[in-house]
Amino acid sequence: MSPTPVRETWIRSLWQLEVREGVFIHPTTDVVQEMGNKGYNVASIETLVVEGHLLYKEGRLQDLLLLISDINRLLRQAPLIHPERLAIPKTLEEIRATWPQPPAAKPPALDPQVYYDKVYGAWLGKCIGGAFGLPVEGWTHERIISTYGEMRDYAVKPPETLNDDTGYGILLLHAIEKYGTDFTSEQLGREWVSHLPLETTYTAEKIAIENMLRGILPPESGEVDNPYNWWVGGLMKGEVCGLLAPGRPELAAELAIRDGVIAHSGEGVYGEIFCAVLVSAAFYETEIHKLLEIALAYIPPQSKLTEVVRQTMDWCAQADDWHEPMRKVYETYARQYHWVHSFPNAAMMVIGLLFGKGDFEETLRITALCGLDADTTASQVGALMGEIVGESGIPAKWKYPLGDRVETYVEGFEKMKISDIADKTCKVGNLISKV
Repeated sequence: MSPTPVRETWIRSLWQLEVREGVFIHPTTDVVQEMGNKGYNVASIETLVVEGHLLYKEGRLQDLLLLISDINRLLRQAPLIHPERLAIPKTLEEIRATWPQPPAAKPPALDPQVYYDKVYGAWLGKCIGGAFGLPVEGWTHERIISTYGEMRDYAVKPPETLNDDTGYGILLLHAIEKYGTDFTSEQLGREWVSHLPLETTYTAEKIAIENMLRGILPPESGEVDNPYNWWVGGLMKGEVCGLLAPGRPELAAELAIRDGVIAHSGEGVYGEIFCAVLVSAAFYETEIHKLLEIALAYIPPQSKLTEVVRQTMDWCAQADDWHEPMRKVYETYARQYHWVHSFPNAAMMVIGLLFGKGDFEETLRITALCGLDADTTASQVGALMGEIVGESGIPAKWKYPLGDRVETYVEGFEKMKISDIADKTCKVGNLISKV
């Protein structure tokens, strides 16, 4: 008996999904890979994955469904053979113990007009980067070059601003307005549940919302049955935390942790801290090497993310152009980790920042051309460079096509002016600064 068309579509989606043109994800296979990367013994399960690909190809969907069940059962039983990969600081107190001592002094207050110009520039840069990278999300460098060449302008016009990168920052601002500056992860998580349609969420964030609907609240929502909690969603959200804490990296990191543990843990939260501190420090420091060193100081030194960033910085220092370190990232990290994982994407951000040499367009272009989760990486470096140069310093060819507008998946905030989001960010940032 063959499955109905609806059931057939559902079974196929458990094994393979097309997320954008020609870009596929393989949910079951991806979980097996991620469990192996975290230190679990999945060798016997990997043989079942090979069998699953054959069943999918042959259309034996009832057998495939049973095989998926067997894979998930064995994943729950998989022994942890590298416990050191998970034995890393996770709570605010544990992570804070690794930060520089004494803490950085609170900087002088920013001129309100300077603060707004930088915040507006950051939000514009984030939206520009997301729109620029979205058409090539999940692509390799080779595919991007063969399709769009050197990408010196938007690949698609008018640029599309609707993606999942902006909504979480808007909800963070909303939560602080609603609950105050001492908001909890649980309160912010409730805003996710209230305002984010489940069908518009992905991987770690989707599982976190499903967990919260089952009564599993933060930080457990980022841990329980959430194999994607080291993926790029942490990097995606960090810059807003930095914008709310200008020149105060400890505060930016704390906000990133409160936000991050809803859907992530460990290395995934470190990615959010990394981006938050970069942006926080960039209000007073604009030299890229120094910014990277400051951000690394707020990530536990034994973390894999620290290793990835430092290794990439070393490759960049030894290279004449950005292609060489990019190839090494593909060979070393993109081969082992999923294209949505934080490690290879953080590396591509570092390459774009170092070889962009402070130029908004070059930084954006190089980062997107490196490929992988290009809308997220381009939105993050876009936010940082937009902050550094300010709204007034972003070239007209990038900002005017957006028309000061952004669309989001957030119910109640579907269409917004970027300038209004910047204004709201400054108001919340000033509120936090007075605490």
